[in-house]
Amino acid sequence: MDLPRTRDWLFKASLTYTASFYTMTENDEKGSLPPKIENRPPGHPPKDYAGEYINLTHGNVSIVYEESEKKDKEAGELYYRTEAFYEKMGHYHYEMFSVVWRKFAYRKKLGLRFLTDADGEVNGFALVVAPTDDEVIFKRKAVVVSSSIAVKEE
Repeated sequence: MDLPRTRDWLFKASLTYTASFYTMTENDEKGSLPPKIENRPPGHPPKDYAGEYINLTHGNVSIVYEESEKKDKEAGELYYRTEAFYEKMGHYHYEMFSVVWRKFAYRKKLGLRFLTDADGEVNGFALVVAPTDDEVIFKRKAVVVSSSIAVKEE
């Protein structure tokens, strides 16, 4: 019939695609964060990072602090929480923490670089996917100390 030859989809192209997909997935799980600097503690106790954060495009994220059974004040754990995701965070270096985002069989290591204001208080974090990518900034929601208004009775 003298038809043009097509790719061998069953035994060549599909195997090449599958191998490249598994390589990409393995690299995502390891993450592409900047090199880790050992023995560099965070600037704040873990409890200071806990709070509600928002990005207008990506929505709300909670950083949850859970007390440890140890008596040490610094021994609590931080968790990254969204509507469909709850995962333990690990300290990376300085103000950077890491979390492995999991969705079904897919895993991607992300970095959270906490930001501070002029007073040194934590006021947001930058979501770091790779050193060359733009960071996504989440701002800390204002904490309402008291919502009651004093009303003078007559």
